[in-house]
Amino acid sequence: ARPDDAQLYEKMGYCCQETGNWEEALKYYRMAELIDRKVWTIKKTGLCLRRLGRYEEALGRYMEAAAMEPDNLHTTMMTAHCYLDMREYEKALNHYFKVEYKEPGNLKILRPIAYCYLALGKPGESARYYERLSAGKLTAHDLINMGHLALCQGRKKDAMVLYRQSLASGEISREQFITLFGEDKSLLVSLGI
Repeated sequence: ARPDDAQLYEKMGYCCQETGNWEEALKYYRMAELIDRKVWTIKKTGLCLRRLGRYEEALGRYMEAAAMEPDNLHTTMMTAHCYLDMREYEKALNHYFKVEYKEPGNLKILRPIAYCYLALGKPGESARYYERLSAGKLTAHDLINMGHLALCQGRKKDAMVLYRQSLASGEISREQFITLFGEDKSLLVSLGI
């Protein structure tokens, strides 16, 4: 096998990834990796594994990539996302804080930090991050999570306003709202709602 073969497999994997065929993409990325082990390919396998819901395996891949490129903030962010997927909020926060420290102006990092604090039952900290996030454009998901936060703080009317705003944003349908709310049910129960 030649390095050219690895590049061909990488391209085939990427094409499959772009069409959402995660299993097939994973197969090609692994073939490429057998020929020529690169950080890029390792991270792509992590992405595919994460999309397939195999969070622990994905985390392992991102940790391998981090060992090869310790200062890569994208890898740090993806590692944090894996911990978030696994509901290991404290570990996720540790990684998100590294990114926030290096990129203090990055509004995207505020969203998962605010959510982790909410999930950990720390509404004050969560509210501070959602307040900072409000400086940019809030997504329907932000508004839903801010509604959850308002519920946790006993502000039911504010929660209703935020939930309605999430629907009025046009980003999600009523059915999607109901699905998202249903997915958050166990979180809300764990927070005493």
